[in-house]
Amino acid sequence: GVLEQTSAKRTASQVATVPPYDMVLASFCLHLLDPPHLAAVLASLARSVRILVVATPHRHPIVEASTGWESQAGAEEVVEHDVSEETGSAKHRVRLRFYRSTFVCAHRA
Repeated sequence: GVLEQTSAKRTASQVATVPPYDMVLASFCLHLLDPPHLAAVLASLARSVRILVVATPHRHPIVEASTGWESQAGAEEVVEHDVSEETGSAKHRVRLRFYRSTFVCAHRA
């Protein structure tokens, strides 16, 4: 009842005053989400994180500006690792992309 509502309001106000994280690394996970869930996760992160680094083996996910993220121009790195000695002649490729939140102000502490 009333105690739960008061507690929920207090928790919501405390969350609003928590400073944002500087950076989150999403490593090999976002490309697994279906589009509706991806948009929700990205929008939620954009409200509490300044910088998002996405590490993925694919060209996906596509991070849309509508989810609160701005791609940093020229901020994609492709790292290849040749594992021929370990498993044959395979190469592993990892893409790193960097985004800045459009929801979290840089000056917000």
